Amino acid sequence: MKIILSMKTNYLFYSILMMLCIVHSSIGQSWQELLKEELSSNDTNVVSLDSVIVNQNDENGFFLAKLDSNDLTLDTLISKDSLQLVPPLKSIHSSLAQSKKQGIYSTISKSPLPYTLNDKAYVFGWHPHWMKEAYKAYQFQLLSGISYFSYELNPLNGGYKTIHDWSTTSLIDSAKVYECEVFLSVTNFGYHNNKVFLDNKKNQQLHFFQEITRLIKERGANGVTIDFEMIPKGYDQSFSNFIIQLSTYLKTYDSNYKVNLALPVVDFNQSFEVDKWHQYVDLFFIMGYDFFGSKSEIAGPIAPLQTGDIWGSYHVEGSVLSYIAKQIPTKKIILGLPMYGRTWTTEQLTIPSKVKQFVTHQTLGQILDKHQASIIQFDPISKSNYVCLKNSDGEFEQTWFDGVESLQLKVDFIKKMKLRGVGLWALGYNNGRNEIWELIGQNFGQQEDSVVLASTPSSFISLGNFKRWSRYAFTIMQDPSRLWRNPRPLFMIMSGIIGLNVMLLLLLFRFRCVFKSKGKLNIRMLYFLVVGLSVFVFNILFQWINWRQALLFFGGLLIGGVFIYLWSYKMMVKKELP
Repeated sequence: MKIILSMKTNYLFYSILMMLCIVHSSIGQSWQELLKEELSSNDTNVVSLDSVIVNQNDENGFFLAKLDSNDLTLDTLISKDSLQLVPPLKSIHSSLAQSKKQGIYSTISKSPLPYTLNDKAYVFGWHPHWMKEAYKAYQFQLLSGISYFSYELNPLNGGYKTIHDWSTTSLIDSAKVYECEVFLSVTNFGYHNNKVFLDNKKNQQLHFFQEITRLIKERGANGVTIDFEMIPKGYDQSFSNFIIQLSTYLKTYDSNYKVNLALPVVDFNQSFEVDKWHQYVDLFFIMGYDFFGSKSEIAGPIAPLQTGDIWGSYHVEGSVLSYIAKQIPTKKIILGLPMYGRTWTTEQLTIPSKVKQFVTHQTLGQILDKHQASIIQFDPISKSNYVCLKNSDGEFEQTWFDGVESLQLKVDFIKKMKLRGVGLWALGYNNGRNEIWELIGQNFGQQEDSVVLASTPSSFISLGNFKRWSRYAFTIMQDPSRLWRNPRPLFMIMSGIIGLNVMLLLLLFRFRCVFKSKGKLNIRMLYFLVVGLSVFVFNILFQWINWRQALLFFGGLLIGGVFIYLWSYKMMVKKELP
């Protein structure tokens, strides 16, 4: 009787759970969807760099430009989502299986490269959540800091829409083995989102300070990287207040915490009062890419070091010099470089050429895997690499990117200007190739006779994982709503609950003769199995789990079945005896 009562309780529990899953699936809106709405809204105008009017030349010899008040270049914004807006099979943001199918993944190096960073160098890298386990191929001994992308800010309350697998990823443990600093990136994209958050009408910034501090402490991280893009004109003071208060809050809690800030190549709306933030911001990350993008009228370099008379007024050198002119100390500047490229169909094979249609974004690894070195060309004006060819449809096609030759010149510029270091958007985009790591080692490292690869913690069974899950369980007990905001761990908990119930059901089914209501028992068992598989399917569809968690789920079912079968084998034999 007690067993049947327990099953009724479980019946009610699973019914409520399924309703919550369906509601969340129906009304949940990811930041990618919000971004697409922002890009398509009527108050957002996209212009190419060619439409910018140059109006003056300052003492440093580079051009400054102004746009009309309604104009805005979105390429910097699109950089974080551009690899997700293309057709699924070409998307970086995909399941691990899709990534492997397209070659967008990294294999674990058998041995580390014989380099270690020198004391003066700082190499910063972003790890996008969609790169999943690509971190296993990172040469951590050549990284100073890594920023997990990202805490997707909810501007209404300061909490997060999602933090993906920040609470559970072994990336952080792997980085710590090599004493690599770990940061949590915070993203807020779009005029409306930034306006709502910076207005702070509901005091949501305080909630954000508390939440980000908790998450940093929970994983033993070193600080935060702020990436707010499309800040409305006139919100410069509000944004300054936010940066100063955030830095003060974090450093009051722990003086060792750091605050990093991502800067656009051109501050069109004059929203970044960088001259006021020297004592509050530890690293300024200049996003030195996206000069030509999916909305450009001509195909061109992603990150032109210079432009000459061909590529417009903006270039990487000018962007860096403009921020130095605003009194940012060079020792705090990280120049971000692109690990990806873009492809357009064009009217001609010559450069520059007008765009017929934007084709796709590709990682650097994809481009180098696809094109032989003999057809990769170098533009001496922009100092960028490109490929011109006729595709299978008979159309002219141009792909622009920064290969090793182009990246080396930018590294030389970093050294010449005595900047703090180099940044990579994004780690894993080299698809396991070593050219970029070699470049970093040769320029910012020192060669060693041998570099011992420290043992990284297991991604599932380890003391570190036990401690991490224990901390996470404690925070859930304090605030159960965290499970709803970040449902990935919820699935793993559900796997355990479902596994236990399946074992119970198999046991009851084996000895069902004890119970009179055999038909009802079979119906209940079928119901629980359908619920479990439905939860699994929902999580797969919304990319809340990976293949390892799926394997854990089905492995639990299999092991439970085998256990029950073996446990009851003797009784089965006895029953069949005459």
